[in-house]
Amino acid sequence: MIKIRNLSALLVSAFVLSQASIANADSLIQITNLDGTIDFGQVAQNATPAVMNLMVQNISGDRTVLLSSAYVAPGEYDFPSTNPFGFLLFPYGSISFQVRFNPAGLNLGPDYGFVSISAFDAADASVQDSAYYSLSAMVVPASTPPPTPTPVPAPLSVLECVDSCAVGPQYLDAPALTLKVRVTNAGSLPLSVNGVTPPAFLQLDPAFAAFTLGVGQSRVLTFDVLKNVTIPVGQIGAKKSGQIQFTTNEKPAIHRLSVSVQYSYLPEISVSLAQMAVPSVVKGKYATEASIDIHNVGKAPLKLTLGTVSAAFVARLQKASIPAGQSGKLFVKMNSAMKVGTYSGKVVITTNDPKNPKVVIPVAGQVQ
Repeated sequence: MIKIRNLSALLVSAFVLSQASIANADSLIQITNLDGTIDFGQVAQNATPAVMNLMVQNISGDRTVLLSSAYVAPGEYDFPSTNPFGFLLFPYGSISFQVRFNPAGLNLGPDYGFVSISAFDAADASVQDSAYYSLSAMVVPASTPPPTPTPVPAPLSVLECVDSCAVGPQYLDAPALTLKVRVTNAGSLPLSVNGVTPPAFLQLDPAFAAFTLGVGQSRVLTFDVLKNVTIPVGQIGAKKSGQIQFTTNEKPAIHRLSVSVQYSYLPEISVSLAQMAVPSVVKGKYATEASIDIHNVGKAPLKLTLGTVSAAFVARLQKASIPAGQSGKLFVKMNSAMKVGTYSGKVVITTNDPKNPKVVIPVAGQVQ
């Protein structure tokens, strides 16, 4: 259906053809084009709506102005996102906005519209101004999309890491981690993988042997993380990044997958006592603390968190983190609110030491 706009809209459009703002003697605002163009240009009847970027600016120099109205006409033009109405502009301040032109259903030939914005001085409403910006577009016949080319049968490799392409932390004094890569043939012909070259910090296991994947087939390759890395003195970790290169029968034949490994030293916890004898306490009285030393004999910071503590005891950690080669303490005392009696229990410490994620310390004492 062809849309015919009314004559009054055409007359209004013709009245505002000037591309510059028209202001009164108290010029407050002007509208400018941010795209460096003067109109929408040629727009096909079946094209997606075209967008123009405009800006309204406070040019008064010393006044703060309020944008009291903003509209665009006729109906084939609109504000697709920000409507500048209601914005407060300080001297030389501005706000950008978009105007959209929808050619659907319009007659062929030129089409005209306009943007109108009014403003007044926020301190003196009698000082007012209006700015106009004319809009135009040339509606041309609907374009015919080019025919979709018939795809040429070909293999197509899809490379993806099974879990993550960023591996770690790989502790230098712990077993090696692995990185798994899935190769899938998403094409329409068999895919031949003729070579795989990992970066220096990875090793394919087992060694590579060429293979072919049928359409829709996939294979997972496993790479061992090599610990042939030296972490600089004073640092607790280092990151290695690189690419796994795949050679296939595709065009182009070389494909790459980016991967990385974060290397780190291990923390290692050592406790000075296997169990604690906690000083006795008189019921309701102040309790004396006993302590044991917690050593970090590893090469990375040891993180500690107090876990389960039996009800008859109160425990606290001196430090939540112990640097490599240093020590902290665990303090334990009796809970003097307990009934008179002999108690035994445990204090549990959770750590970031992968060999000892939980350390259980038996404790015993009396309430008298």
